Amino acid sequence: MEGVFILLQKTLLFKSLRRRTLNQIYFFVKKVDKEAKSFVFRRGEKVDGVYVIVSGSLRQIEKDLETKREVVVAELGPGQLIGLEEILENQGVRLSSFQVVSDTVSALKGKP
Repeated sequence: MEGVFILLQKTLLFKSLRRRTLNQIYFFVKKVDKEAKSFVFRRGEKVDGVYVIVSGSLRQIEKDLETKREVVVAELGPGQLIGLEEILENQGVRLSSFQVVSDTVSALKGKP
């Protein structure tokens, strides 16, 4: 799990925090690695936490209401959060899908 602590230190969101604060956060996250073209999660899946992108990039994909086709609405990278909207709005399921663009994405997921 030392690798997770190092990822926290390197992440823009956390790198200015004191070691004591990082130690507290460390116990509430786990590292998640994904390969290109895989999904971190898909629309409609049960909410399982908030993710911080540590490395690599993701595409946010949503369904166009008129054409019913999936469209890319954003690309996100290191330091950005995904899945927070569902937590804040008390949603039970994911509202968007997030697909891995780069070869490997490391993310830190808040444990439920």
